[in-house]
Amino acid sequence: MPNKNFQVLHAIRSASFNDDLAAELLLELARLAPNAQLALRVLRMVRQMQEDSRTLEDIHAAIAGGRVLLCRVAAEHRTAYCPA
Repeated sequence: MPNKNFQVLHAIRSASFNDDLAAELLLELARLAPNAQLALRVLRMVRQMQEDSRTLEDIHAAIAGGRVLLCRVAAEHRTAYCPA
C-alpha cells in the first residue's frame, strides 16, 4: 500500500472506531432517557452509527486489500492506474 494512502486509511479506521465508541456510549445513556420516545430515538441513532461503523470498516478493508483504488484528482498526482 502506497504511503500516500495511509492517511486516508487511518482517517477511515478512526471514523469507524469513533462511531462505534459513540454508539456504545449512547446505548448506555439510552437507559437513562426520561421517556420511551427519547430512548427509541437514541436507539435508532445507535443502530445507524453501528451500521456506519461497519460500512467504514468494509471500505477500509477494500482499500487496504487493493480492491478499491484511490485516485487523486490533481493532475500531478495521477498515475497510469488513475486516468484523467
